[in-house]
Amino acid sequence: MKRREALELVMIAAAPIAAQQPHRHAPGDSAPATALRFLSPEEFRLVDRLTEMIIPADAHSPGAREARVAAYIDELLVDSGASEQAGWRSGLAAVESETRRLHGKAFLNCSSMQQDQIMKEMAEGEESPRTSLHRFFIRIKSQTLSGYYTSSAGLLKDLQYKGIVPLAAFPPCNHPDHERPAAKKLAQ
Repeated sequence: MKRREALELVMIAAAPIAAQQPHRHAPGDSAPATALRFLSPEEFRLVDRLTEMIIPADAHSPGAREARVAAYIDELLVDSGASEQAGWRSGLAAVESETRRLHGKAFLNCSSMQQDQIMKEMAEGEESPRTSLHRFFIRIKSQTLSGYYTSSAGLLKDLQYKGIVPLAAFPPCNHPDHERPAAKKLAQ
């Protein structure tokens, strides 16, 4: 199973709830549609790049950038508690600190390969976080998934959610592992 398929399965359960009021942002570059409310412009650009690395655009669907996930995160942080806000600020600072330690420059000034190296380091501790980078990765990944799959880009374009509509009939599953035992006996 591919990473994108796994992410879709994780978020598909949230689709009926999210469909009621998906957040909307105008497509375009990574600049927020409205003024930033919590993140600084530099932090916004860093969050935008990190979220796009977590859910990149592909041939099937747009990525986190088109879904305006960084703007979604900025909006969430405005109303978050002080500890959550501090967690984001320290997490972003940890990303920059580690990048400067390894590459001597800011994350956004690094090559794609160098950025991938930092992201890999962040993600490798997801199962049992030991560092601030690992803990921040869990935080940003969670908000990226939430923001993406509640946006029209993620919900409607990627998941192709059609809304809550009645079905005239329930299409049967033709997969052999999903047949009911009684149906198998009748077929024999």
